[in-house]
Amino acid sequence: MALFLDLDNTLIPSKEAYTEAIQSLSKDWEEHQYGKKEQFIELYDLARSEIKGRLKEHSSNRLRLLCFQNLIESLYGYFNASNLELCLWLDERYFFHFLNALKKQIQEKQTFSSLFHTVGEISKSVPIVLLTNETLMTQLKKIKATFPKDLRYTLVCSESVGVEKPSPYFFTYAITKSKAKLADSVMIGDNLKDDILGAEAVGLRAIHIKSILGVPEGNSQSKVQNKEGLVYECESSLSALSQLLENLKTKGSLL
Repeated sequence: MALFLDLDNTLIPSKEAYTEAIQSLSKDWEEHQYGKKEQFIELYDLARSEIKGRLKEHSSNRLRLLCFQNLIESLYGYFNASNLELCLWLDERYFFHFLNALKKQIQEKQTFSSLFHTVGEISKSVPIVLLTNETLMTQLKKIKATFPKDLRYTLVCSESVGVEKPSPYFFTYAITKSKAKLADSVMIGDNLKDDILGAEAVGLRAIHIKSILGVPEGNSQSKVQNKEGLVYECESSLSALSQLLENLKTKGSLL
């Protein structure tokens, strides 16, 4: 038995933090007189689109550093010592803003404490395996900034597997690594294609969540409902995890 969890937007609010980080970075760009904020946003969006399109099958498509390299080359047409420093500075500032935004959101919303407490309680009897389409360094930074220090888990990144979710190989690799049985294991994620249908394709039950904390925020009363076959749905990660913990206590199983 194992509980497989997506990370971004299932346990931590990465989407909101990302938006805030790019906006803050555009202000840095203008304050250091590289150009207007609007120019940075436009150049970054073009670079991001090009990188994701060209590297769509590889985890490196998520590296902001590649976007900054593309942005600088499109703006200046070349790299030199000064532009190299600019590229590294943009990457450093991006993570500064991104991680601060993540920490701020989690600190301001007390229900995240309930979320992580529930994961911690489950981890006492069931292995927690994080499955993520990202590079290892990026995810380690996020986890360091947000997770309780005593939480135990296994981390499986697409960078280390060589393919991304929803590839069957990704899920098969993670299941083998966890030494868990499919029949009594569960996946929770926010992305229907990558997390849910990917898990279903290898015979793993999966719960599709709409948000991390629920609406209203902190609501853990929503129940996990079977939608079809191996696919379930629930309003939030908090609700789903709360029910899985209760199931463990009363039935000795996750679902």
